Amino acid sequence: MHHHVRNDDVRRKTERPHLSATVQARHLSLFGHIARLMPHESDAKLILTASPLENCRRPPGRSRTTMKTTQQDLESLNLSLNEALTWLRIVHSGE
Repeated sequence: MHHHVRNDDVRRKTERPHLSATVQARHLSLFGHIARLMPHESDAKLILTASPLENCRRPPGRSRTTMKTTQQDLESLNLSLNEALTWLRIVHSGE
């Protein structure tokens, strides 16, 4: 006998956040780690600005770069990329 339980019901009973919120938080955490890297480690920052290869075909809906996703995540928090980078510089420098 199969009982269907909706995802919303499971999430409400377990008090877990939406998966999209978890993915967004982890993505922004990665952005913060990369943005705080020292200047001599700038090769790692390429992950933020890398664009897909010209002849590489991605499935529909998967064409965004990491940077575009980061900007959308920041916009959902009412932050611009420049504001986030400025905040990280201030926190990192201890001003």
